[in-house]
Amino acid sequence: MRKPRIFSKVRSVARRTRGVRPDGIAVAVIAMLVISGVAVGVGLSIFRPFKDDSGVVQSAPSDVVISTSGGSIVPVSAPLDDTNKFFDPGFGTNGQACVSCHQPSQGFTINVESIQSAFKATGLTDPLFRLNDTANNPNGSNSADNFSLFLDTGVVRIGKTFAASSDFTVAPQNTTKFGPLPLSTDPQQPGHTTLSLFRRPLVNTNVHLDSSVLWDGRASIGNMRAQVIGAAKTLLLAPNPTNDDSDQVAAFMLGVYTDQRFDTAAGTDAEGNCFLPTCGGGLLDADGALGGVDNLRILALGPNAPCTSFLANPCTTNVAGFRSSTLGRTCPAKPRETRPGRRSRTAKTYSTM
Repeated sequence: MRKPRIFSKVRSVARRTRGVRPDGIAVAVIAMLVISGVAVGVGLSIFRPFKDDSGVVQSAPSDVVISTSGGSIVPVSAPLDDTNKFFDPGFGTNGQACVSCHQPSQGFTINVESIQSAFKATGLTDPLFRLNDTANNPNGSNSADNFSLFLDTGVVRIGKTFAASSDFTVAPQNTTKFGPLPLSTDPQQPGHTTLSLFRRPLVNTNVHLDSSVLWDGRASIGNMRAQVIGAAKTLLLAPNPTNDDSDQVAAFMLGVYTDQRFDTAAGTDAEGNCFLPTCGGGLLDADGALGGVDNLRILALGPNAPCTSFLANPCTTNVAGFRSSTLGRTCPAKPRETRPGRRSRTAKTYSTM
């Protein structure tokens, strides 16, 4: 697969910055983009390196755009940049866009610190704060108290319908925080009784590596159009999302990849203990290591893709010649051992599972 030349240049600069602080490597990579004559502006800016709590995270578009439509795999010509409908608040009616809760600077999810910063800067006027999805009670007041779960834990509400003939019953309740439940009036599901369920926004790139979609796997990876339409209707309050717009968003989710590129904790465990002879900051694709977004793209689009069930290939686990990773799938065995202290720390790999 041909890689975009710009990312080859970025990688070349990045390899010369071993041991540099995360903000230093980000500056070096951005500087290379400018030197190369590429403006770090519309479209490209979402793919620049972003600092996180232990290094730098970065996303990259695929050369191959694959999407699904009605259960079939079809090539889709869609922009894999910030002109995609993924970034368009006009996709729905409540001022939010997919990017509102899936921000490039945070690995295409959102964290509590960012939510609280938006609240301090704008009060509840930021598009993040909408009664239909980020409030505790969609029929409650437009107040900080009614957005306490979102502000404190970053969870977003989903209004789930349930059949009258379900094999469980819901005991009615009426609390100060959530109001009367089940909800008889829910803007996400007009005319239906719902339960309020809360979950963190998943990283919604890397979807090409998934065998199912959403926290509970209720959406089919073989019909991403339907998943996008459902999310647009309930979260963005889009009354009639078009197939073309929905396919464009699905193409972005399937065609963009996100991973940690530089990590100051490489070689350490969850408690910060070094388990290699040398630990510390390093590029996760240096010296033959298989971390980083470029290697993730190669894996996803190559013959050893670990999980492509929507392409009629089953997921593989515990296969000879493969090693486990925290993608929740399997990765090809490394062609050669890397030097101590230069292994990819897979615990920072991002996935939507």
